[in-house]
Amino acid sequence: MIRILLARHLGSYGYGLITLSVAVITTVGSIALVGMESGITRSIAYFIGKNDMARAKGTIYAGFKIVTFLSITLGFLVFFSAEKISIIFFHDRNLASVLRIFSLFLPFFCIFLLWVAVFRGFKKIKYMVYVNTIFNLGVRWIILSIIILLGAGILKISIGYCIGWIS
Repeated sequence: MIRILLARHLGSYGYGLITLSVAVITTVGSIALVGMESGITRSIAYFIGKNDMARAKGTIYAGFKIVTFLSITLGFLVFFSAEKISIIFFHDRNLASVLRIFSLFLPFFCIFLLWVAVFRGFKKIKYMVYVNTIFNLGVRWIILSIIILLGAGILKISIGYCIGWIS
């Protein structure tokens, strides 16, 4: 439904800019996560099985530290090279401003995904479903609906999309 709402309001060109930005940021986010989602989930479950909460906490702390550093670094890299990425790979200079907005939210996106992995590691699947599916989609739908009803353009819709994405 969110995609339909965006496509109807922005048109195919604007919707394409958002979709390309999401694709770039999720790709860069995967690099920033360096497999830490799976590693944290597995390590937490392993250390809980051994009744070693100190090491489980240490794993969480180290994972967040590494991913925060990488996601901020890569976010800045995408932010400052957004115009080059837009022109070289997508041949559209207008993508740069939308890509810059999405790059600012990269660290939050990565941290959100790590929290989901932590829930999975502690076998708190119910919370993971609430946060990742119900709450996230609901907030994104509400924020985008309000922004679109106010008649906002693609940049404000991009900000709203990112806020809903990490909520």
